[in-house]
Amino acid sequence: MPLIFVSVSAIVVLRLGAAWGPISSDFARTIADSGEPTKKIIKSFQRVKEHQRTLANTMHNLAKVRVVGSNPIARSNLPERESNKVPGLVPGLLLCAGLLEADGLRRPMNIPDPKTFTDPEKLRKLMANAVRLGYPDLAFECQLRIAEIAGASYKNAVERAFWTSLTAAEEFRTADNGRSTRLLKIRAKHKRVGAQKVLADLMMEDGLSDGFDKFVEHGRSDLTGEAIVLQHEEQFSVDVVNAARKKLLDRGVAMAQAMA
Repeated sequence: MPLIFVSVSAIVVLRLGAAWGPISSDFARTIADSGEPTKKIIKSFQRVKEHQRTLANTMHNLAKVRVVGSNPIARSNLPERESNKVPGLVPGLLLCAGLLEADGLRRPMNIPDPKTFTDPEKLRKLMANAVRLGYPDLAFECQLRIAEIAGASYKNAVERAFWTSLTAAEEFRTADNGRSTRLLKIRAKHKRVGAQKVLADLMMEDGLSDGFDKFVEHGRSDLTGEAIVLQHEEQFSVDVVNAARKKLLDRGVAMAQAMA
């Protein structure tokens, strides 16, 4: 039985085409004899493709998947699926095929973790492929890694957090605009007064920090300018801290997440 599931997973990857990674012709011929169950699984996977957004949301809530012995789809403590549109075997098949990591995020086959990269240009190439293949989570990870690299050169904690947040926001703008975009006004003001003053003034304005919605959408509200102020509240006035907290609460952001 485990052998059948491995074969099924492989042929699913084969049917998805070159975007999922190459499979040798010898291996393809071997798995082609797996029979009718294969067709049923392929049909289920096609339904998942039609509901890709639902599947992507569900992946975030999957518990860790453990591989036990020769059974490649053994699972423990999996929560109930958010939608009955997602076939029950799909998470296991994705894991077998290399399309689902143990942390529940979908990634294409043979693509490394963005956190292992140190070259922003290589990250941008990886991000472009992720966007082309329909992996928004992976693209977001690449954007964050680029931002982390930019912020790492600053020793001061507020400056480091500010530049990480600002660089990520610029990467979001670049992706939206289709061309390299820099937040020049903020950069110019920072050059005059520094990160602490830029953040303090922003909190006292009506608007939100750049990239706010994108950070919150991906569960990284801790990278917003508002959260940075709360994380370093000893360096800001009471009024600034209260304004930052109000902006987060008004948008339904949990303080525990913002302080993570």
